[in-house]
Amino acid sequence: MPRLSQFDDSEIFIDANILLYDFTAHAQFGIICHKVIEKIEDGLVHGFTSHWVITETIHKLMLIEACDRFQLQMHETVNYLKKHPRAIKSLSKYRQALALLYHLPNLTILEVNDSIFRQSHQ
Repeated sequence: MPRLSQFDDSEIFIDANILLYDFTAHAQFGIICHKVIEKIEDGLVHGFTSHWVITETIHKLMLIEACDRFQLQMHETVNYLKKHPRAIKSLSKYRQALALLYHLPNLTILEVNDSIFRQSHQ
C-alpha cells in the first residue's frame, strides 16, 4: 500500500468519502482523510473534485447534522426535513463545510458536462 508521502507533487481526485470522513472525523479513516486535505491545502498535492461530489457530501452532512440535532435515525431524516423544511435553516455545520470546500486552496472543482461524463465510462 502506498504511503501518503508518495502522493506529493501529484494530482488526485477527491471523492465524497474522503470529504465525509474528514468532516465527520470518522473513527477509522478520518485522520488519513484529514491529512489528504491538509496536503491539498498546503499545496503538496493538487486536488480535483466535482460539483456532484460536493453536492453529495453536503447533502450527507446535512442529514448527519439533522440526525444529531433532532435526535433522528438516518432513515427518518429525509422525511422529517420534508415535513419540517424550516428545520433546515437551523442547521449550520453543513454550510460551514461548503464554505471551506469552496475556499480550499489547490482544489479545482471540475465541471462535468455530457462529453466528459461519457468519456469517464471509457
